[in-house]
Amino acid sequence: MDPLSAYARAIKAFTYIPVDVDGCLETAQETLQIDPDSYLGRWAQLSALNLQGRFAEAAEVGESALKVSGRSAWMMASLARTYAQLGKRADSEALYMELRWRSKREYVAPAILAWAACAAGEQDEAIRFAQEAHTIGDPSLIATKYWPDFAELRKDHRFDRILISREWK
Repeated sequence: MDPLSAYARAIKAFTYIPVDVDGCLETAQETLQIDPDSYLGRWAQLSALNLQGRFAEAAEVGESALKVSGRSAWMMASLARTYAQLGKRADSEALYMELRWRSKREYVAPAILAWAACAAGEQDEAIRFAQEAHTIGDPSLIATKYWPDFAELRKDHRFDRILISREWK
């Protein structure tokens, strides 16, 4: 791995998510030492902090990441989940509504909309978007089986049926 590549290090940080949260956080911090404006580094850091239950810190990271990412849909959905965990439902709903508005003007993957809808407390809409993601073969849906931000959605038996109905290879 190129020791000076913030991108490569950020991708490495993401590979730790399902197995070593501390490793993810450490590698995300190394990424940010190389490039303090690394959107992927901040997103990995946000994800690790969420998994550690450090939601207030995660929100700070997510808010700064929104700026450097140009309000990436992935980052918005991730931050919506963080806000929901903090009990900031209005902030979570605002991010979800912005994503809905954007989806009328540009492509936003239905799996991302499902994730944000769930964070905003719109479970039926989350399932509808997840079904749409399944129908169109949204590759983002593959991550939902393991990605921590989809944990709440995975608790819904309707979502479980969507995942089971898809042949994962």
